[in-house]
Amino acid sequence: MSEKKFNFLSKISKFQELIMRLLILVFILISILLLILFISPYEISSSYLNLLASDGKLDSFTPNGYEIIRIPILILFLVVLIFSILAQIYFLKTIRIIDKFKVSFIKYIKDFFSGWKEIFSSLQKFCTRKTCLVLSGITLLALLMRIFLIQRPMQHDEAYSAVVFAFSPLINVLTDYHFPNNHVFHSLLVHITYNLFGPYEWAVRLPAFIASVLSAPLGFVLAKRWYQKKIDLISGIFIAVFPALIHYAVNARGYSIMALFTLVLFILGDYVKYHKNPAAWFLIAITGALGFFTLPIMAYPLAIFYVWMGLIWILNLYGKDYSGKSFFANIFSTGILTAILGLGLYTPIFLNWGFESIFANPYVSAMDQTLYLQTVNSRLSELWQVINQGIVPGFGGLLILGFMFSLLFHRKISREKIPVQILSLVIIIILVAIQRPNIYARTWVFYYPLLLIWVISGWIALIARIGKMSFVPPLVEKILLTAFIGTLLINGLSYVNEEFQKSKNIPGEVEQATLYLNKTLTPDDIVLITATDDAAMWFYFEKHRLGSEFFRR
Repeated sequence: MSEKKFNFLSKISKFQELIMRLLILVFILISILLLILFISPYEISSSYLNLLASDGKLDSFTPNGYEIIRIPILILFLVVLIFSILAQIYFLKTIRIIDKFKVSFIKYIKDFFSGWKEIFSSLQKFCTRKTCLVLSGITLLALLMRIFLIQRPMQHDEAYSAVVFAFSPLINVLTDYHFPNNHVFHSLLVHITYNLFGPYEWAVRLPAFIASVLSAPLGFVLAKRWYQKKIDLISGIFIAVFPALIHYAVNARGYSIMALFTLVLFILGDYVKYHKNPAAWFLIAITGALGFFTLPIMAYPLAIFYVWMGLIWILNLYGKDYSGKSFFANIFSTGILTAILGLGLYTPIFLNWGFESIFANPYVSAMDQTLYLQTVNSRLSELWQVINQGIVPGFGGLLILGFMFSLLFHRKISREKIPVQILSLVIIIILVAIQRPNIYARTWVFYYPLLLIWVISGWIALIARIGKMSFVPPLVEKILLTAFIGTLLINGLSYVNEEFQKSKNIPGEVEQATLYLNKTLTPDDIVLITATDDAAMWFYFEKHRLGSEFFRR
């Protein structure tokens, strides 16, 4: 044995060496057992796994769930087996690697805590007095555009999510997924506001409302990092007044929260490009995981984000703090952590309802090819109606043209060298083509803030180009810019006014019926109601303390 080898081994005792070898052997045995178990047919695997249940039947381990997890588990434990065998054969090298890892881990922890200081320092530098005033103004505008609708009558889906999930005991919030209306993280937040303030419209809408209001200033922040002046301010204004975002701000569901997390994800991504900050990378994983815990369709923005990060690595667009190896390591480890945390949060649901409840329910399962083509046309028509809300005719056309202009002028106006707008479209088209889901217009709420930033960048670039033409008077650019901002504001205000006029006669019809029944019901009565209005009436029975026994009988 060489002196170097002798000195290195002398750092660990014989007992420590024995324990480590035994641990490696345990990994080998467990890997072999699980590989045998999941290579076997479902009937054999289930017969052994059922022994883990007290009643002799593990209900969550279904044939569909088995098929979903089989290949990933086989791959995982084959890798574990290979590495464990190599660790046993090359034990000395394994000890050296562990020793290096320990040193690196201690350094990482130190960098992690100092990273938080760097983040707060960057926030202080960013938020100058002028910037903070602008952010406050945009936030106030977003608040005013939403606050007058927060008490409007409850709609079916939000009422169902609130009564069936959020109003239940906490254990039910985290484990019940009999229907995909449980946007779990959002339901958890509504559970908190419900217990704090009671079963009122504004209380159950508060998490979505706050998320939507905050999306406007965060849209300003992302636009400021990606683009030149004016684009940031007008992007924040547009997000504040865009009808579809206003609608979901006062709809107690998880879509506004997912849109907020998407903005946070891209802001952090732009930051970590130039700052080797473990705390910021960790925040990316937390943001992605909580977004996925809100809605599994967070997979769309996560896919766009990580492909964007991958292209930044391939094209060497990261800062000097990184080597190519270290930047890739951060992307890879953060992606793995996002997946582990995101799936880990769903563990109670997987155990209770199986994996297919999330990954193979009717709302995400692939549709028949013929039926799918018909459905796509219907969903595109629905989406077109959503983006055209408001008084301005052809408003959706303005969005499409602005998006196209953003591509045309991208190199001249953007600090971001990768055109994320075209990248995002390509990824979405590929994922939708592979998955073939029945994809509703509400799926794209996460995309709206990004889309609006790109639309604004395109139109502002075009107006600036017109203003620079030799035969155009200088005043024309200001007139066009004012008219453009005015168009956005008028369209948003008209939508809010229209919706307010519809809902200002509080209480609404279902609540009026509830108040009438409150005066006439006897303890032995039964209440019957049509499916379209049932969830809303359940909510109003809760609000007016009538309970649910009248329906349960």
